[in-house]
Amino acid sequence: MNIIYGTTSETKHDELNDYFGRTLDFRLVSLKDIKPVTEIAETGNSFKENSILKAQAFKTHCEANGLTGMLVLADDTGLEIDAVNGKLVVITTSYFGKNLPQIGYINKLLYLLMREDVNRSATLVCSLTAILPDGITQTFEGKLRGRIAKQCGNLDGRVFYPVFIPDGETKALSELKGIDTPRIIAFKKLLEVIEIQKNTEEKIKRMNLNI
Repeated sequence: MNIIYGTTSETKHDELNDYFGRTLDFRLVSLKDIKPVTEIAETGNSFKENSILKAQAFKTHCEANGLTGMLVLADDTGLEIDAVNGKLVVITTSYFGKNLPQIGYINKLLYLLMREDVNRSATLVCSLTAILPDGITQTFEGKLRGRIAKQCGNLDGRVFYPVFIPDGETKALSELKGIDTPRIIAFKKLLEVIEIQKNTEEKIKRMNLNI
């Protein structure tokens, strides 16, 4: 199975491909392998809404370039910070403005939380939308609880990973190996649905053969 992953980020692509690509029967293709896509306006009010908008736009883009019958993926990832000025704040890259380098987003986040008494507890969220070849759209969510570090860890291209420390860990997510990130958690949920669908199709075929 070919899966089009709606991203031009090599780091995000490699995160999934390295974790799953060698063990499962599919090929993960990124938008870098296709004609460039124009910037998509993230006008949704939630991670889920934005991931759906992206997936729909990527599917249209793929079809316009002759790529049909594939599973199309897109995600929206960001932070839910427990107490900024006493209320929950949802933070994505658009919260701080567009087209900043990774360290620019991180510096703005650390500045937002620079008070010593601020609650640094947070949840890293990934909403992953899949549009199946038959047109059915499903969204899967992955979450990881943790806290925002006071200093930046290793930069790795995944915007907030260098300042997010998962519960039970002492290092930033960008420096940890073998841990299920929210993106991987969401993708695992998608794979469960694909496997169920595949098994159902095989059962129907066997039933038809026995008729």
